[in-house]
Amino acid sequence: MYERITLESPLGPRVRIGGKEYDYFCGTSYYCLHGHGRLIRAACEATRKYGLGPATGWDMPPLREVEELAAGFFGTPAAKYIVSGYLGNFFLVHALRDEYDVIFVDVVSHYSVFDAVRSVGKPVHSFPHRDPNGLGEALKRHLRPGQVPLTITDGVFPVTGAMAPLRDYAELLSPYGGILCVDDSHGVGVLGASGRGSLEHWGVEVERCYLAGTLSKAFGGFG
Repeated sequence: MYERITLESPLGPRVRIGGKEYDYFCGTSYYCLHGHGRLIRAACEATRKYGLGPATGWDMPPLREVEELAAGFFGTPAAKYIVSGYLGNFFLVHALRDEYDVIFVDVVSHYSVFDAVRSVGKPVHSFPHRDPNGLGEALKRHLRPGQVPLTITDGVFPVTGAMAPLRDYAELLSPYGGILCVDDSHGVGVLGASGRGSLEHWGVEVERCYLAGTLSKAFGGFG
């Protein structure tokens, strides 16, 4: 039977579980920023100033600020913050749905990726894990003349830590005018010379490339 483990302290090198102290070597708070004093103080200050939320569809200054900071950090024209990292892929494939015809997805992608692509109502084809040749063959097999593909994959696969060969995928998609979407939840803040993630790590700079990440891992936040 599954045993629920309750964390009774902020994340750090030592944590408290079940009334006992343990060394902490797990989880996805890669820099242990979730328990960092400056972040906690900033969160408390923002909560005192703005409350816990607008309870409407309105924007608030912290929301605008985090989107502007994200766009500046990743060097993109814009960024969109949503409350759940799980929904990032859903947001991408639906926002872009008029720009592509067929979806190609790595067979080992995170279940949030598969939930997203199955919801959009477009043909979906999987290709072998981290296999550019397999993707190339799938593109030739399933695309009709004039159709535009969208390929979506994890940047870093969470169970193994393996990285998708994004540069190869971008080169394969280019002749089709295709779109590359990357769930880089485990790459942003960790990979790349500036911490911008898998795309920076591989040196991929293509106009039709979109990134879904999360603040809830390396960045020590939420959403």
